[in-house]
Amino acid sequence: MKRFINIFIISSLILVPVAISLAENSINDIIHKNTESMGGIKKWKSVKTLKMHGIMKMNGMEFPFKMIKKRPNKLFISYEVQDMQGMQVYDGKVGWMVMPFMGIPEPEVMPLEQLKEFIKQADIGGPLINSKEKGYSIELVGETTIENSPVIELKMIESDGQISSIFIDIDTMLEIKTQKKVNQMDTTWDVITNIGDYKAIEGFMVPHSTASSIPGSTSQQIIEILSLEINPEIDNSIFIMPVNQVSELIK
Repeated sequence: MKRFINIFIISSLILVPVAISLAENSINDIIHKNTESMGGIKKWKSVKTLKMHGIMKMNGMEFPFKMIKKRPNKLFISYEVQDMQGMQVYDGKVGWMVMPFMGIPEPEVMPLEQLKEFIKQADIGGPLINSKEKGYSIELVGETTIENSPVIELKMIESDGQISSIFIDIDTMLEIKTQKKVNQMDTTWDVITNIGDYKAIEGFMVPHSTASSIPGSTSQQIIEILSLEINPEIDNSIFIMPVNQVSELIK
């Protein structure tokens, strides 16, 4: 199974303990309550950069990682595997990677299919915030349960046509699960991600654990956030691919 990183940074000022009736609330109401539970649109728009450190667990192994996001769409992820440093980066125009443990010891342009999924992780705030501006269509599927707890299920159709399911806890109005199809290396994976261990950081509620799996597989990818900085100073140079590699790309 190919490695994928699917960390959702979700924030909240307070938890909203008021259950809602689907019959009395429109999609806009649900999205608004979800956004408010995450801290509110004004507060979330004030976040320009995020920097976090954590541990990724997979197949009995643990890998330390660092992730940096910078608006509008820059993303940097580095991780260490068997004493080798890997990177996946998007500078807003070019996606590139260094993966020595996968036979890519020098910077290399990221394949388009992989890049499409990687870019989505650069989003700060999650898919429901400003979903219309992003070109996403949100539909209400209905109410269901997860581990005997009532949740709202939403269907999200992204601008590229990708369809995802988002599950929101009715009591807190926070996302607790997503399900979507991910295309990598000519293979389509049905990826389920459970989101939890919320902790308050600077007025936001941030999930410190995600567990992603593929139905039918015993393998699971667990992400644990150990530290998070909001609005640290980030130099744009960390996102830039080495000049000689970009030159080769545009020849």
